[in-house]
This record gives sequence, structure tokens and C-alpha cells, in this order.
Amino acid sequence: MDAATVAETFRQIIDGDDIPQIRHLLKRMKVEQAVLVPDDWPYSILTNLAHADFWQTVWLNRLQGKPRPKFQDDWREPEPSEFEAIRDSFLTGLDKAHELSQSWPIDHGMKSDESALKTLVALAVHDAYHIGQIKLMARILAKA
Repeated sequence: MDAATVAETFRQIIDGDDIPQIRHLLKRMKVEQAVLVPDDWPYSILTNLAHADFWQTVWLNRLQGKPRPKFQDDWREPEPSEFEAIRDSFLTGLDKAHELSQSWPIDHGMKSDESALKTLVALAVHDAYHIGQIKLMARILAKA
């Protein structure tokens, strides 16, 4: 595994290769849609996004030698008024992860460069997974 491959992974996630860009989807999304829970789903887009942002923050903080957030804050149900802040935090974090992978080698708080790269890969995979869920949830809600 090398940093250039990790950077390319983030580029594809951000640019939306073969899929619509998450930035455009979230910027166009209204809070009223983000708080709806599709039939047979356990949570809303906002709750899903907050979870993705939470873990993105955990991994970015680990890379930067900062303390992690409290795990009890994971999978919380945010207030509708938090949508824009959570959306912006998620998109900023995604850009930060991409920037770190492009700026390799980086100063990091991990035990090795390999651990730092694995952390970036975990972040990319987790983000891509939840971005896919968010996109699917938005399609389901658009048809409702």
C-alpha cells in the first residue's frame, strides 16, 4: 500500500467517479429530507451522516495526535438545526483526509507510517460505505 493509492481513493470518493458527488448531493439536500427515516430503515440521513462524521473525526484526530471524541456520542440523533454543521464538518474532514494522503509523508501521531496509511484507508472505506447509504436513502426518499 502506498500514499498515492490512498490519495487516488479519496479523489474518487470526493469527485464521484461513476457516482454522483456527495458534496453536490449534501449541498442540495434540505434539512427536511435529511431528518426523514425511510421505511424499514433504522435512522435518517442526518443520523447516518453524523455517525460517518464522528468516525472520520476519530481517525483524523488519531492521525493528528489529538484526543478522540467520546464514544457515547456515536449514533446519536442530531437535532435538525445541526444538519449544516454536521454536513460541513463531514465534507471538510473528507477534504482533510484527501489532503493528508496527497501530502505524504506527513507528521502523524501513529506508531508507524504503515499504521497511518491503514488509518486513512479505514477512513476512506468507512466514508465510501456511508456515502453509498446516504445516496440510496436520498433516492428512496425522493420516490416516497
